[in-house]
Order: sequence, then structure tokens, then C-alpha cells
Amino acid sequence: MRIAPLPDNEKDRLDALIHLDILDTLPEPQFDDLTELASSICGTPIALISLIDTHRQWFKSSLGLPNVHETPRDLAFCAHAILGQELFVVEDTLLDERFCDHPLVLSDPNIRFYAGMPLITDDGYSLGTLCAIDQQPKQLTDSQRRALHILARQVMAQMTLRRSLKIIQQDARELHALQAKKNHFFSFIAKELQYPFNDLLQFSNQLRLDLDQIDATELRALVSRLNHAARTTFRMVDNLLQWSMLETHSMPRQPIDIPLDQLIKPIVSMFSPIARQKSVNIELHVVDGLSVHADIDMMYALLQNVLSNAVRHTSMGGEITIKAHLIEAAPAAPMIHIDIHDTGCGMTEQQLQHLFELHPQDHLSVPAHGKHKGAGLGLLLCQRYVALNHGTLSVSSQTEAPSGTTIHLQLPAAQQPPPHIKTADPLSDLPHPVSYD
Repeated sequence: MRIAPLPDNEKDRLDALIHLDILDTLPEPQFDDLTELASSICGTPIALISLIDTHRQWFKSSLGLPNVHETPRDLAFCAHAILGQELFVVEDTLLDERFCDHPLVLSDPNIRFYAGMPLITDDGYSLGTLCAIDQQPKQLTDSQRRALHILARQVMAQMTLRRSLKIIQQDARELHALQAKKNHFFSFIAKELQYPFNDLLQFSNQLRLDLDQIDATELRALVSRLNHAARTTFRMVDNLLQWSMLETHSMPRQPIDIPLDQLIKPIVSMFSPIARQKSVNIELHVVDGLSVHADIDMMYALLQNVLSNAVRHTSMGGEITIKAHLIEAAPAAPMIHIDIHDTGCGMTEQQLQHLFELHPQDHLSVPAHGKHKGAGLGLLLCQRYVALNHGTLSVSSQTEAPSGTTIHLQLPAAQQPPPHIKTADPLSDLPHPVSYD
């Protein structure tokens, strides 16, 4: 027995076969019809659609060989047929030195005649054959040979059509999922924006109707609530704008080396007055000389959002701690690890599991006078900002004493000592304003 050599294009041929995504699939009538037709035209009891895999020949369709789904490639007649692109015929195996002592010739199924037409892709790769087999020597007529050529092209067309249909079905499922996600997102936006706009209308209408009757103290309280509603609405609209830019890949990213102290200190200064009102102490422990390589606007928005949540959810007299240090883990690139920990009420395990889903978050939302929770996009935006800058974000939290939440950030470290950069004015120039309680 002579084992067929590998084709010169074996790697690319196997890639083309795998691309069809047909190996080990169930029988399908369109292929069984073609093997039955080949058997009828050639007058043979056996007809196969055989595909030559790395170490086996696998039958997509098998007529006349019940319960046989594959054989070793070394025993495959079809492995010889795919070395060319023309019909491969052995009229009498006992008279052919390549096959006269073949196990499948000398025992079941006692192959004496074989005719295999290669299944050829548009790129010229022979993936297998449509073959007709008999236990008696045989010769094919010209019309039978022509018929095998035609049927083999139909087999290949069916395989290509099958692959295309599968891609279309997958695309349709993904499109349906995207449409459902879009509908959910728009419904979510409409619901979330309704509350702060209602507050704006309510408070402004109260001012319009009762301005002459309310005293200065009530007026200041009402204006404060109106301002809070306006800032909350702006924050939500701004978050939606950022989310839209991220989803459409239209947000520019210009990574630079940023000294960490010049990045964090202005944001801490921004939150200090609010923290003092709650007697919340903010401690900063950043190793000197640390710098990250990232987009500065995204980093400002990220840290504002995280620190905003920490201040908001830390109770009176609590503490917020910001720590940062360098992680040098060869062969990986060095990373800056930042922990922002608050002593707030913490989150349950269930809340942590759903933290990065698009729905109002219990822990990271903005209460509007006790009756509304915010859009929950803030942490999702942070996650995307970190990912776009090749970093990671994770959250740990507990509700039992000592309760609290820690945001763990890892960002690429700067490769070169950074120059001094102009920092944003913490009260006016920060790129993405955030509203606070």
C-alpha cells in the first residue's frame, strides 16, 4: 500500500477546509441527494462526500457504508485524489500497485473500483472528493465522468452556500441583539432623563409662580435644588455624549506621559470643599516620580468619576485614601497601580456582579432628593477609558464593618521621565464636569 504524500499547499488547504466550518456536522439532505445521484449515475453501490482533514478522511455524506463516518487519512483513496484537480480513477485496485495490498481492498468494503472528483474551492484548494466505489472492476463512460465533474461542483457550491447562510444567520442574530440593545438603551435614556428634567420644570415653575411669596431662605434652598437638578441633567447628558462617542469609535485618544501628582492633585483639590462639608478626610499616598502613559482627557474624566463616587458615598466623618505605586513585572510592561478606597456603606456581592451592566446602580448613582437614581453610565465609561488606554479596572467592596469600596486601577507607566505639563484648573478647565451632592 502506498500512502499519499501531503499536497504542497497543505497548510492553506486545511485553513480553507476549517473556514467552511463543516467538519463533524450532522447529515444534511442536500448532500445526501448528491451522493445518491452520483451512485445512480455511475452504477455503484457506494458513493461518498469525503473531506480530508489533518489525520483523517471524514464523510459529510455516505451511501453504502452504514455507520462509517471517517477513516484514517493514510487509508484514504481520496488523499491521492486531492493531489490533483482532475477525476482520479482506479478501474481495478488489484491491478494497481498503489492499492493491490490495501486493507480496504483485501477486506471490507472490498474496494475494486474507485472514482473520485476533487472538491475544489475558488482559490484552487482540493478539500476532498465526491467519489463512487464498487466491489467490481469498472470503467466510466464519458458522460459518467462529465456527470461527476458537475456533481462535484454542486457539492462545493452547497458547501459554500451553507457557510454563507450560516454567516448570514449569525449576522442576523447579532443584528437582532444590537437592535434589542439599542432599544433598551434608548428606553433607558428616556426614563433616566425624565426625572431631572421634571425636577427642572418643577423648581423653575415654583420660582415663576411663588417668587413674590417665598423668603430669602426658601429662595436659596429652591435655587440650590434647581442648580443641583441642572448639574445632574448636564452630567447625564455629558455621560451619554461620551458613551456615544465611545460606541461609535469617534472619541480621539492622544496618549502622553503624565506625572501622576499633576493628574490627581487638581482633582483632589476640586473635591476638597465638598469633602470638608461632610468632614471626610482625603489622604493621598502617591510614590514620587510616578507617571502614566495615557490620554489626559480620559484620565481626568476617569478619576473625577471615581473620586466623585467615593466622596458621595462616604458617610460623615469618613475617609478616602488614594494610593499609587509602580509594578514592575517582567516581561510585562511596567504598570502604575492606583487604589481609591472609601469608607462608605459598600456593595453587596449581587451589586458587584451587576456593576458593569447598563442599569441604575445602587452604589454609583446620584440620588435626586431621595426619589431617583442616576444613569449608571459613569463606571461603564471609566471601564472603557481604562481599556482604551491598555489598563484594567476592578472593584472590591464589603458591607460589613469595616465597610467600604476600593477601585483598583492599573495603567501603563510612562517609559521616559515626563516633562512638566500644564494641569487643568480644578474649578473651570476640567474636560468633563461632574455634579455632586
